[in-house]
Amino acid sequence: MPGGLTRISGPNSRQIVTMQQGGGSKDTWVLAPPSAPPPRPGVLRQELPPTGHRLSTRVIENLFWLGRYTERCDNIARLLRTTLTLRLDEDEGSEQQHKAVMQLCLHYGLLPNDEASPLEELAPQQLNTLLLEALFNPEIPQGFAGTLQQLLRIGFQLRERLSLDNWHILNRLAKDLEQRHQAQRWNLAEALAFLDQAIGHMMALSGFALDGMTRDVGWRFLSIGRRLERLQQVTHMLTLVLDDDEVRNAGLEWWLELCDSTITYRSSYPQRPELVTALPLLLTSQENPRSVMFLLKGLVEYLKKLTDQFGPFTDQTIFDLPEKIAGLGNAGFAGGLQPLSESVSQLQLALDRLSDQIGLRFFNHGPHYSTGNDE
Repeated sequence: MPGGLTRISGPNSRQIVTMQQGGGSKDTWVLAPPSAPPPRPGVLRQELPPTGHRLSTRVIENLFWLGRYTERCDNIARLLRTTLTLRLDEDEGSEQQHKAVMQLCLHYGLLPNDEASPLEELAPQQLNTLLLEALFNPEIPQGFAGTLQQLLRIGFQLRERLSLDNWHILNRLAKDLEQRHQAQRWNLAEALAFLDQAIGHMMALSGFALDGMTRDVGWRFLSIGRRLERLQQVTHMLTLVLDDDEVRNAGLEWWLELCDSTITYRSSYPQRPELVTALPLLLTSQENPRSVMFLLKGLVEYLKKLTDQFGPFTDQTIFDLPEKIAGLGNAGFAGGLQPLSESVSQLQLALDRLSDQIGLRFFNHGPHYSTGNDE
């Protein structure tokens, strides 16, 4: 029969049962007759209370930033891979594209922006060392290793909501990175091999989020974080292409590579990428998951659902931009690049405001709980 624990007193304290004075606990078993039937669990007679979708603001914020840091790691890995590949390529066109990705490396803090020692004056080996440091050194906060540490920190706080497969990937990547950092013997070929592996891991994490999570309010915040981060990345690249004639005329293979759209482009256009053919794919396409329009429409859809649940929390600008950008594309960008550049600038400002507005509305860490059933 079922038993339990019995508290016992210490040898010198027969009247006082306390752990502080030598007491303890012993297993207690209730003996049943040999002919008694084995015990069976009782039938549940009352209905379990509904769990709902009750999440603390801390969990929601961590899910939001988990999405953002996953995308950030992926972007940094792709940027470093493209940059290192171009450094190994001695083609003259690659040299011009190399300048474009170097501007992105400076923007994201992967390389020091030191006016006393501009990048153009550094020896090739010095520049290679800086890029490898941005990959393997965790003391560079904007680098890949530093960003991965932030991803691991947030993931640990969400360990009860992440599957073992998620943890296996994160831990494997972190251990591999730590071993390479301790070795202190880096070269470009090994770095590229590691980046290929890291990008594969990031894509697996995105797949888990897409196919392995319940579509509750927490998943929605994670998805908003992912789309917001990726939109900020692709709009900055687009601004660089639209505003810099040298970058635009040097070749756009790097742009397609960073947006993981090279195969998609080549399946439609056999010639070298040009703005007139690359722009519809990376800006207005509603089938390419890396295009501005695809990401923006998905983000707006999630924001509308949050607005229906919790009330308005952001301005109308971001809801109007998909139609505006689509109109420019439908007109074949006949008005030139200036209207497009202005719309992209509006989108960048709206994304910055949106991040702040989400934080103010949902991440106050007070007693309020955001739930899927809030009125």
